[in-house]
Amino acid sequence: MAEPPIRDEDVEPYRLSPPTQCVLWDRPELNTSRGFFESIEDLEDESHFARSLLRCRECGQLYSYEFFEIVDWEEGNDKQYSTFVPVNTTEEIAAVKDSSYITIHRFFPRLNGTHWVGK
Repeated sequence: MAEPPIRDEDVEPYRLSPPTQCVLWDRPELNTSRGFFESIEDLEDESHFARSLLRCRECGQLYSYEFFEIVDWEEGNDKQYSTFVPVNTTEEIAAVKDSSYITIHRFFPRLNGTHWVGK
């Protein structure tokens, strides 16, 4: 059975501490650099969806990372999304882990690709 659609009014914003000590706060484009993060734990790993806990090699800030891909079976123009949510506590990690690929957008601030949402 399909889940009912998620409405904006059903999703409460979840404010996190901004990672102002992290170089990504001012230079978010660096998240595309290979080796910038250290992998701490794989939380989920499927062919078009993955989550892991990462640590910034520069400052030690933890990030919950999500990769989500929408497959275009006809033309091959798959849309790919990367989201980095700065986390500091086991409760924040659990909250992000329990979110869906849609409700992860309730976390602020978060790094989508190379720009901050909620900065």
